[in-house]
Amino acid sequence: MSDCANRPEGPRVLALPPILDLPAAAPLKQQLEAALADTAGVVIDASGVQRVTTACLQVLASAVKTVAEIGGAPLSFQNPSPPFIEVVAMLSLAPALNLPENET
Repeated sequence: MSDCANRPEGPRVLALPPILDLPAAAPLKQQLEAALADTAGVVIDASGVQRVTTACLQVLASAVKTVAEIGGAPLSFQNPSPPFIEVVAMLSLAPALNLPENET
């Protein structure tokens, strides 16, 4: 997983790795927690995702839910890859990830 990049004028960008499988879930959770400490928000770049499993989608959905519940910094997705979109749609997780239904 790539490091979060600070953009002086806006939110942090967290680029997801190509493979988001079970071993990637814990590191993803840690990176999200660190990134969400930034009050400017987080943009999750899912453009490079080639494979994603339920475990990592649960981590992402949990982060979205937590941010909504505590009114934390904004969390959004950009450029979700076709494989990412396909699995999100298959699992009906677009609402949990705040992704438009027509994007999935």
